Amino acid sequence: MMKQLTRLYLKREPLIMTMIFLLVLGVFVALRYDYYYDLNDDLLMKDILAGVYTGEPEGRNIQMLYPIGALIALFYRVIPSAPWYGLFLCLCQYGSLGLVVHRSLRLCSNRLIRVIVLFSSWVVITGTMLEHLVFVQYTITATMLAAAATFLFLTADDDTDARRFFRINLPVIVLVWLAFFIRSEMILLVFPLIGMAGIYRWSLESPIFTKENAHKYLAVFGAIVVGMGIGQATHMVAYSSPAWQDFNNFFNNRTQLYDYQEMPSYPEDGDFYAGIGLTESEANLLSNYNFGLSSEIDARIMGEVADYAAKQRTINKPFEEQIVKKLETYYYKMTHSGENGDFPWNVLVILGYAGLLGIGINQRKMGGMGLKLIAIVAIRTALWLYILMVERDPPRISHSLYYMECLMLAAMIVLTNRRAAYRLSKNIHDRLSRYFPLLIGGVATVVAGANLSAMIGATDGQLAYRDEVNRPWLALKDYAEEHSENYYYIDIYSMVAFSDKMFVNVNNQPANYDLMGGWANNSPLYEEKTTYFLSGSSSSQATITMQEALVKQENVYMIVETGSDLTWLSDYYRDQGRGITITKQDVITDRLEVYQIR
Repeated sequence: MMKQLTRLYLKREPLIMTMIFLLVLGVFVALRYDYYYDLNDDLLMKDILAGVYTGEPEGRNIQMLYPIGALIALFYRVIPSAPWYGLFLCLCQYGSLGLVVHRSLRLCSNRLIRVIVLFSSWVVITGTMLEHLVFVQYTITATMLAAAATFLFLTADDDTDARRFFRINLPVIVLVWLAFFIRSEMILLVFPLIGMAGIYRWSLESPIFTKENAHKYLAVFGAIVVGMGIGQATHMVAYSSPAWQDFNNFFNNRTQLYDYQEMPSYPEDGDFYAGIGLTESEANLLSNYNFGLSSEIDARIMGEVADYAAKQRTINKPFEEQIVKKLETYYYKMTHSGENGDFPWNVLVILGYAGLLGIGINQRKMGGMGLKLIAIVAIRTALWLYILMVERDPPRISHSLYYMECLMLAAMIVLTNRRAAYRLSKNIHDRLSRYFPLLIGGVATVVAGANLSAMIGATDGQLAYRDEVNRPWLALKDYAEEHSENYYYIDIYSMVAFSDKMFVNVNNQPANYDLMGGWANNSPLYEEKTTYFLSGSSSSQATITMQEALVKQENVYMIVETGSDLTWLSDYYRDQGRGITITKQDVITDRLEVYQIR
């Protein structure tokens, strides 16, 4: 019996070691920190899927493609109280890490090397990604899946048979599909790197241009593209109603304005606002994100403001000047640590390129390797300049790019060295060269380890900050639940940085509150929510605007941060020909106040 168990363990050792590794890592994060949704965006997506937003689980959560949203919403329909969305994101993150670690262990020649690889994996993961494992964000999650797919593809077993090659890479195809369904924009951003990985592996075939090779690589790439296309088409059908089409235009224009442009200020751009029919008070609603109060701010208005802001940006920040500045920023981020520097990511990326260059020198094939490295660097530079030029490089995007690139380079080093090792002689130099990936991995471990203390400190600091900003948010939720007969509109700037724990105090009951300018505002879901709560029936066809509900319905209130200046609210109603009185009704902790508008 013992011998059978020993044989079974030896046969499954990489899998068993991987499962233990993931269990220890997951428990460490849970006990040391717990799991949080990173942004209120993630929380709103969960609320839509779980039925918290509209009263019923809904697959169209706006941000993800419909196929995956519908699947998660189905689970909420079966067991409404379970934290399905949090479980899904964590499964994707730890699953992607597990696939990479398991493949790495399978490539090891003995147990000692496997233990070393496990230790190195722990240090590198915690030294670079710990904060993203604690504060989970769907953009990071999608990229982790895509990066795992790229790693698996580059390190997959060689096979000259096209059908077997396709079967081997089915998990790769599914992972890219899943990543695309979760966050299509991010996967489109890193797709050039995925494509480069395929070209790189194909370039190592000997001979390169054969009919069999064309079938192998084009079949995998074609399946990925076709699956992505089917997912996108399904998504478009699900959102094809006129109401959703109108909202999609609104949402895209809103994203363009708030995420990529600078809001035009009324004093300087008053003539523009007057030209499109907006008063100063309505312009203020755009500036403070409470645009849901005005039914005048629709898709057309959002689009015109976004277009005007883009033109002003072109005038105020000419492309020629910006590209020079962003090239300087790009260089600085790649060569510095500290503020605005990207250590340890930048060092890990440089190490990856140095590793490939070292293999090229060792093989005396600098010409071919040099051209490949130039191509990869050109692609990554173009991607970085794009996100810098549009000023969209928050950690969830920049770290995603780095993570993708690091795993791709690591897999390229393993693949290239493995292909070379098959052709090397038995002299000591050639034998040592087989362990070159371990040497690169050792240096990467030292680099990530040098950042481990800083990463733990940053995660601890972020945890303390989250607990502080979430205190009024949790109090607000408790207050709203205690006063379930009322409905509350929340000023955006009074409650913007909140999030929730994924698996603690899960409450998927419909929530009788909403932000005055959240990204679901003006959507069919928003109409369902207000109808459900303010008419008393989800089947009612009555529609009431936020502007009307605040002043006419006795059970509707506004929540703002203590001490807030509400002049903007009075100005808006005055411009609508309505005088209002603003009366404080209650206090929620020392941070929030409840007002009645009449």
